[in-house]
Amino acid sequence: MIAHEGSSGAGDLDIVGIGELHRVSDRGSPRRGSREQANTSPVRDAVVSIRGGRVVAAGHRSEVPLGGDARVIDAGGGVVTPGLVESHAHPLFAGNRSHEYTRRLRGLPASIIGDDESGGIKYTVRRTREADGEFLAERLTRFLDAAADSGVTTCEVKGGYGLELEEERRHLEIISRVAARHEVRVVPTFAAAHDVPAGMGADAHAEDVASRMLPLIASLFPAALNDVTCERGVLTPHQAELVLHAARLAGLRSIVHADAFADSGGWGTAVRAEALSAHHLTYTPEDVISRHAGVRTVATVLPMAELVYLTDRRAPARAFIDHSVPLAVATDYCSSIGASSLLRTMLLAAPWFGLDPAETLVAATLNAAYAIGASDRCGSIDPGKSGDLVIFAERTLDDVFWAEPVPPTVVRAGHIVRSHHG
Repeated sequence: MIAHEGSSGAGDLDIVGIGELHRVSDRGSPRRGSREQANTSPVRDAVVSIRGGRVVAAGHRSEVPLGGDARVIDAGGGVVTPGLVESHAHPLFAGNRSHEYTRRLRGLPASIIGDDESGGIKYTVRRTREADGEFLAERLTRFLDAAADSGVTTCEVKGGYGLELEEERRHLEIISRVAARHEVRVVPTFAAAHDVPAGMGADAHAEDVASRMLPLIASLFPAALNDVTCERGVLTPHQAELVLHAARLAGLRSIVHADAFADSGGWGTAVRAEALSAHHLTYTPEDVISRHAGVRTVATVLPMAELVYLTDRRAPARAFIDHSVPLAVATDYCSSIGASSLLRTMLLAAPWFGLDPAETLVAATLNAAYAIGASDRCGSIDPGKSGDLVIFAERTLDDVFWAEPVPPTVVRAGHIVRSHHG
């Protein structure tokens, strides 16, 4: 890859010499159904023009005028895709749970693995509450650095290891501070309904989140999302619906943890509440998927979670596609899952779920952007959207998925934030 210097301070950039450009064009809704999920709007022998940090044109080199004082990058015949969108991550925590994975591999029972003294979410909650803000900010920064290395230009970042109002507020403040200085665009998420605090009942916690926490959080962080866990042992569909309704009244859009370890009724709850997306879905029954065919709510599957948790099945990704439900893929980086690379997760997701490269790329770009309410800014290479791109050395998208690719060059809003080629 050859770069020619120009006036790049304003986010003016032209990418030429693109062998395959996968624009994943946005037509006003997430892509769904087998034909659309696999349509990356490819163009060969292409160029992309970015001015002021936004895409102004993208297509065949004969159709896109270039010029001015923009910096020019020659992709050298490589693949260019939209910047990757990480739509499910819990990177703000202290106390990782790597030992739980080892216990599972040794065949120990769940009752031992999830002991709150040495494992489980409440173990991390306790450790995170004890951690100072600088430690948490540094961990978040390291995660965002690693995500950017893998091609991520937009990342959803959850709280959820505080559970109490003041602690979750502290987490959102830390997220905001780190986001203000990092090159990755951050979408913050309030997740007090991630679990039920020790010594508190689920009914009481759901009511507290709905009536006391959400109105205040919405006033302080109006751009945040709201995340609710509708799982057995956490919140029932009725309790989750209470929180989802309160979030809507407060002006926050929601996402849902659902059906990760059993059919919890979470997918149907998310669809009825018109949530942006529901995540995990390992145990969602196909008859429930077919009952809600064609919905706009994005089904976000998390292959690394299934791998680490050693679940006895995989999310029915193909069933979601077949029933015209938009599919997204994310890492689920958290205290128990150390998967910080969305690119590696994509390469696993393809064989894990039986997806082809194009379906997987759509799942980690445009559909992921819709899953977190960020499709107006990212997820595709369309005029008016942020100039967020990944430039691969590989010649075809098939090559990218065939073996782990050379670390890509990453562009965010027309600025090169990661450069791995000469």
